[in-house]
Amino acid sequence: TGTLTKNEMTVVAAYVDGKEIAITGSGYQPKGAWSLETKSLPQLCAAAACCNNAEYSKNSHNQWRMLGDPTEGSLLVAAQKTSIALKSAQNQFKRLKEFPFDSVRKMMSTIDYNKKTNQTVVHLKGAPQEVLDRCKYLYENGKRIPLTEKKRREILKANDAMANRALRVLALSERNFGIAAPSPESYKKEKVEKDMTLIGLMGMIDPPRPEVYRAVEMAHTA
Repeated sequence: TGTLTKNEMTVVAAYVDGKEIAITGSGYQPKGAWSLETKSLPQLCAAAACCNNAEYSKNSHNQWRMLGDPTEGSLLVAAQKTSIALKSAQNQFKRLKEFPFDSVRKMMSTIDYNKKTNQTVVHLKGAPQEVLDRCKYLYENGKRIPLTEKKRREILKANDAMANRALRVLALSERNFGIAAPSPESYKKEKVEKDMTLIGLMGMIDPPRPEVYRAVEMAHTA
């Protein structure tokens, strides 16, 4: 990473509302678009924006810059390419607590206060299988439905299809606690990271540097 590649993770595919969606563009410039915008996209963008510690904004020269983990940065860039304003999604929520990513759980989650609805929401992202194990529901066409075994198999099949194209796949989910939520200090991750609603999958890749193609070609002919 960063030697043969640009070290700029880029989301190139998503699986939302039962559909795989292509996302054009490369790197951290928000040039590109989603081939399709479905009804659950607002929830996906909110999860990508909230369950994230990267910073993505324009500098004094009006150039886009990303600070933080490249994987998290790629989620913000992907959200920026939609018709939903990333800044508005970020400003709509106030983080109350975070359960950081670790290699054992393979996920991270945040507890966020939705200023618009006056409700508390848990956003969670991580390895698809680990996230699915904590999901009881699924967003489909913007509505929450039970996550059946059939739907679970469809999601895992979509994950495998992305992984077979050398994409790194993350699953995003949420859980709405409503207005009457307990104090964030009293939350334990075992209690909040369950009964989640799966929103979708996002697949990313670190694009190779332009000069790598010639270098590999030379290696094959050596």
